[in-house]
Amino acid sequence: MVADIRIRRSGKLSDIALKALKAGRELKPILESVALLFLREIDLNFVNEGRPKKWEKSQAARDRKGQTLQDTSALRQSIAIKGQVTNTGFTLASGLPYAARHHFGDTKKNPFYQMPSRPFLMIPAKQRVKIYELLRKEIESRF
Repeated sequence: MVADIRIRRSGKLSDIALKALKAGRELKPILESVALLFLREIDLNFVNEGRPKKWEKSQAARDRKGQTLQDTSALRQSIAIKGQVTNTGFTLASGLPYAARHHFGDTKKNPFYQMPSRPFLMIPAKQRVKIYELLRKEIESRF
């Protein structure tokens, strides 16, 4: 399961970023901070059991009186920066084979049991706007 986060080639933010890159500036340190913010936001998805919409409670969580997708915390802990943060973006990923099944849901494996979608590798729109503004201000202030 992979999320590839890149500065787009069009738009006000990309214009500022391209200007900074042409001037020989490094965006990597700023994007490293943004990657950490993304990881924090994804962690909050697990803490809150879904955001902005709560996930459907799993039977396992009901049985153990715990939280959905958090029996061992393996999935939560598996999400990390994959490879290098570059001047144009970064990649977040979980290497667990069942990550996509939990994120998107599954109706094919067992027709008698349909696993609902529990999107964890996402940033709520409100938070994306805040991160975008922070990134824009940071790039503008440095360059």
